[in-house]
Amino acid sequence: MESYMTKKRLFFIFGLTIFFITSIIFFYFNKKYTINFSAILPKKFILCNKEINENNPEYKILKNWLISNQQGWKNTLATYAPTIYFFNTKMTINIQTKRIIINYEDFNKNLHQLIHKKNANELNFCIDNNTSNLPNII
Repeated sequence: MESYMTKKRLFFIFGLTIFFITSIIFFYFNKKYTINFSAILPKKFILCNKEINENNPEYKILKNWLISNQQGWKNTLATYAPTIYFFNTKMTINIQTKRIIINYEDFNKNLHQLIHKKNANELNFCIDNNTSNLPNII
């Protein structure tokens, strides 16, 4: 009788542990972040195999969009195929039809990947079947 109760307690503790771990993961990935992009945005990117900086219209449009959309970002572990791709060694921005994915390194050298599920039609730069949008980094 006592071994049955011990097994029952262990099963209960195991179930409770799984519940807490699942809850922590769920809340971690559903937490929404506000990101101050003006503080972390690099001064230049590679876009469509050319360097753009703060003087380029594409950079200005991107920066304004990011500043206007600082809220609602979530962590993500998924890997997303690049579409419209801003590349810098400290940050990459992948703009897709209905979501924007940002990978960046913070001031403490920690890497983050965030996603914002929002249409960003104004960021549809250099969509051209004849032009590769990925940087030549080899």
